[in-house]
Amino acid sequence: MSVVEGNKIVIEKAGEEVWNDCTDFLPDDFEKILTAIRLDSTNRFKRLGLIP
Repeated sequence: MSVVEGNKIVIEKAGEEVWNDCTDFLPDDFEKILTAIRLDSTNRFKRLGLIP
């Protein structure tokens, strides 16, 4: 949470419960996207000779 006090902006630490309202911000196919990113990294490391 942030509050404007005169010419200052005060930022306050949020409690853990703030995450309870954070839903559905990742795309439905996020796991597929993550898998593709991981596979691309593995292939890149293989091309560079960093992994067998």
